[in-house]
Amino acid sequence: MKFQNKKKDGFSIIEVMVSFVIILIIVLLIGPNLFSTYERSKEMSKVSDANAIINAVDIHNLTLFVEGELDPVSDSMTMSEFKKINNEKNYLNNWPKWIEDSMTLKDIRNIANNNNKNELISMIEDNKV
Repeated sequence: MKFQNKKKDGFSIIEVMVSFVIILIIVLLIGPNLFSTYERSKEMSKVSDANAIINAVDIHNLTLFVEGELDPVSDSMTMSEFKKINNEKNYLNNWPKWIEDSMTLKDIRNIANNNNKNELISMIEDNKV
């Protein structure tokens, strides 16, 4: 009597389950790190945008000083007001989308300095992002 070699096409359910469990373990180990990296990169992007606005305000204040005007832009200026100035003088090529018109220059300085960053960043993410 000859034994026939019965080859199966495909995978058994055990092989599929083991593969699924291995992939699940890898995702559970790596997933949280990937998501926190993404959040940190978004936060750092906002800090970088805030620094660019602060630099633009400083350039504008310096320009005003050179032209003879001694009153610099105050920290209570809203971003909608500075956006109008930016459109005229073109200090920033691209205006960040996450910035609200009601935010003041003081809020932007706080974000740039990372002061109260969790509170301000979460406020921004709730409203715009």
